Amino acid sequence: MFDDVNMVRWMLGVLSLILMFGGLILVLRRLQENGQFTGTFKGLRPQGRLQVTETLQVDSRRKLIIVEDGTEEHVILLGTTQELLVSSRPVGQKAASPKTTPAKKTTKPKAKKAS
Repeated sequence: MFDDVNMVRWMLGVLSLILMFGGLILVLRRLQENGQFTGTFKGLRPQGRLQVTETLQVDSRRKLIIVEDGTEEHVILLGTTQELLVSSRPVGQKAASPKTTPAKKTTKPKAKKAS
C-alpha cells in the first residue's frame, strides 16, 4: 500500500495543510481584532456612526443602553419583546439633574387639655 517514502510525503502534506489553515485563521483573527476585517465588503456598507457608549443590566430580562449617533445621545430600554426610547438629547449637553426638595419637618400635634 504505502511504502516509507510515500507515507512520509503524505504526512508532510497533511501537516503543511494544517499549518496553512491555522495560519490563515490567526491572520483573520488578528485583522478582526484591529477592526480591519468585518466580514463584508467595505464598498457595500456605509461607514457607521452609531456607537454604544454604556450598558446597564437592569434585571434578567431588561438592559438599559446609551447609543450615540453622532449628533444625539439616546437612552433605550431593551426588553425581551419590545424596546423603549427613554430619552434623547444632543451630544455634549449635560443630563438634567433631578430637582430635590428638602424634606418637610413634621411636628406632632399638641394634645388638647381637657377642661
